[in-house]
Amino acid sequence: MRQRRQKLLATLPQTQQTTISKLLSVIDYHSVPPVKAVAHLDLIVQAILDQQVLVGRNLQKGDQPVALQIGELFYRSGVWFCSAWDRLTKKWGTYRCDYLVDLTIQKAAEETFTLAELREIQQRYETHYHNRPFRCRLTDFGKELVQKNHYPNMSLEEKDGVAYLVGGYHEEELGYMTHYLVSLGRHVVVEAPKELRDSVQAEYRQILAQYES
Repeated sequence: MRQRRQKLLATLPQTQQTTISKLLSVIDYHSVPPVKAVAHLDLIVQAILDQQVLVGRNLQKGDQPVALQIGELFYRSGVWFCSAWDRLTKKWGTYRCDYLVDLTIQKAAEETFTLAELREIQQRYETHYHNRPFRCRLTDFGKELVQKNHYPNMSLEEKDGVAYLVGGYHEEELGYMTHYLVSLGRHVVVEAPKELRDSVQAEYRQILAQYES
């Protein structure tokens, strides 16, 4: 990285080199490093660009075979994720890339979706699968936390100067939603639905119990 930066600097006039070097000495940017290495990241990118299907195994919930056509790759909080259509289950899903193993390009001459078609599938999934609406009130700092780290099934709204986190989730995602909201601490209050509010309260009680024993 340093060698590439030096080569780029060498192409600029000396005055600009001096200015940029001064800026680099006083400005630093910190990003979250990868939590876990992803062995097949280059293969995932290739499959997206070439509209190919990747076959392999998903270890996130046990050990399940997958045949994924991936429509989106994104990095959040030190983890690479991909959103894809699984040809085996006929479902759209979001996958942690570090849990996808033994990936290979499917060799069979099977028709695949275009990226535009994958986006349409994803939109239908978001509309119908996330069928449990939620609404949470945020503090100003809670709003900042959400802006730094949020997921496709949620968005920010403001009403009368108050920020709200809104969206939808599926019943299978109750645990994931609970853990996400608990990570916001006292900067979020779940207003609806009751099952999500109860789940967050139960999680807080378990946390408090660890300190009371």
